[in-house]
Amino acid sequence: MSRSPSLLLPLAFIVTLSLAACDLPGATPGSTSSVTASPSATPAGAGEAPPSEPLTLANFPWINGSTAAIPLIKATMERLTGQPVDGEIGVSQTSDAWAGLVQTWTDPDTAVLFVYPPDEATRQTVADSGVALELAPIGRDALVFVTNAANPVSNLSSADIRAVYSGAVTSWAELGGADSPIVAYQRNEDSGSQALMRSLVMGSTSMIPSPAGLTAGGMLALILELQSYQNTANALGYSVYYYVSEMQAQPDLKILSVDGVAPTHATIIDGSYPFVTDFYAVIQRRAAAGSPARRIFEWIQSDEGRATAADTGYVPLPAGSPVTLDLTQPGPTTPGCREGLVLPAGVDPAEVCSEVWIEYPAPTAWVDEFAAQIASPSGNITCQLTAGWVTLHGTTLRPNTTCTIREADYIDADLGGEAQIAFSVTDEGPGQFLTQSVYFGDFADWDAADSQVVEYGAVVATGEMACRSAEAGMTCWDSSTQHGFFVSRSAFATW
Repeated sequence: MSRSPSLLLPLAFIVTLSLAACDLPGATPGSTSSVTASPSATPAGAGEAPPSEPLTLANFPWINGSTAAIPLIKATMERLTGQPVDGEIGVSQTSDAWAGLVQTWTDPDTAVLFVYPPDEATRQTVADSGVALELAPIGRDALVFVTNAANPVSNLSSADIRAVYSGAVTSWAELGGADSPIVAYQRNEDSGSQALMRSLVMGSTSMIPSPAGLTAGGMLALILELQSYQNTANALGYSVYYYVSEMQAQPDLKILSVDGVAPTHATIIDGSYPFVTDFYAVIQRRAAAGSPARRIFEWIQSDEGRATAADTGYVPLPAGSPVTLDLTQPGPTTPGCREGLVLPAGVDPAEVCSEVWIEYPAPTAWVDEFAAQIASPSGNITCQLTAGWVTLHGTTLRPNTTCTIREADYIDADLGGEAQIAFSVTDEGPGQFLTQSVYFGDFADWDAADSQVVEYGAVVATGEMACRSAEAGMTCWDSSTQHGFFVSRSAFATW
């Protein structure tokens, strides 16, 4: 493939300046795209990162996540800054943490989660967002069942637990205990513990609705309820092992064995205890190399990071443990109108929408290329893709793709009728329509003869930026944001 960094960088520089300086068709009036000041950073795999500012408590990003991860968050802050952390660490808890990570306003360079698997509704939220994530398992835990220490029952089978929470068993006498009703507490539906209960324990068995007053809104609330329920041994509840054994160990509560296996570090790591789960460090895939988010993400996977987790009492995982969380990541989409589609006047949306086909994440073809210059087989469309952040003349440029078309039905004759328009997308906003007066450059410099021809049906990608060539036209997009554009001789679209 032809690579022309000397050509690409000045053109990308001009595009970035034009987006920052002008209101463009389809943009919110008065809105601009920011030009980020140096120092620059490049995404993982897209070159060397610049020297990073030391992390201190003053500039340390918020590590959000699950309640049971709070001690590890605190230990991470102290190890990476060399400073003691006073006061409480706040998190928004499992579901809200996952949902917050994929919001459009989230800065990928400062957003990190230490978090347990999400519930089904939150998984769908993540999938619908189209935001590509990176996950790394950083420890193992288990869902455990807790009752009052005075309860004579010390073991339940997996079937017993499902019978209790499906309503089939209602008395402790049926489980070898006293002839008294089982007061079965549950967690709120969007909690991490409830997600684990449904996925690890209940499976396809339906849970009965939680009786009034028996839904605990937090981990601590559950522990307090189990301790205090009418001063009897009737209550049963569940939480994760680390929270019950390390964060809120109580002498008047006991953790039950399941299927004859007591939850311990050894039985959790070897999987002989039946209800185990990994928990994760999570960042957006587009977090730049050297950014606070990626530095924390990489450190927690290092020998020092894993030792920190073990020192804090978590069940450690071997280096290189695979991701076992079945989390739907952005995948291929079928042709169809994209949300936020902007078309030229008089163009039938159906004409364009049937041709727009994009993939998330970007295909693996040529992903190690830092920059690419490509052309359609006809030579009418030429595009330049830049995978990562670069600094030029003191200005930091974002990853971007820009295409120009030489002959099109909608080219204004007043613009000379030649290569005077282009389309561009960066990693921070929708695709844009450009003209030479905005662009301050000559698109005719983009010689199709010097470009890699992308045959119809083929895809080229550099980092998160990708373009698909088709007889109907060229579709280019940013895999991390789902924004992009479609351009053909008869029509164009941006979203």
